[in-house]
Amino acid sequence: MRIDVEKTRWQCDYCGGVEVPNPDADGVALLGGSTGLECPVCHVQLVHAAVRNVPLFACPVCRGVLVEIATFQGLILEMRANYDSPALPGKPIQPKDLERRIQCPRCHQPMDTHPYAGGGCVVIDNCPDCACNWLDYGDLHRIVNGAGSPGAARC
Repeated sequence: MRIDVEKTRWQCDYCGGVEVPNPDADGVALLGGSTGLECPVCHVQLVHAAVRNVPLFACPVCRGVLVEIATFQGLILEMRANYDSPALPGKPIQPKDLERRIQCPRCHQPMDTHPYAGGGCVVIDNCPDCACNWLDYGDLHRIVNGAGSPGAARC
């Protein structure tokens, strides 16, 4: 079996069989494989992963994800369109959450830490130079439940 990153699955070159890993609660399916990128939180190697056939990178330990800014908004809109669970209760952003300083897995420069403006009451990190966002585990689920969802979480 080999990773088919573009199709976000494993594929057997011998029989043509396909395996798609089960996603976690955030919808992230870990594919594995070497990326050469280090998790900015755990400092272990990120692996290839996918959410709804959108390729990204994820940490197999803390389950945080690195996603391209260019695909991030479309992913959120698609996930919100298919979200059918009850809204999560609001969880205010804590000032200490804004003090975190992590380095971009690509360029190793400090990432900008700020509240996500699209709802969900989460703090995300982004690198303007590399055009990517870092989300901790659970953030993606909270964002999907954010603005525009009935009974959405309030900050």
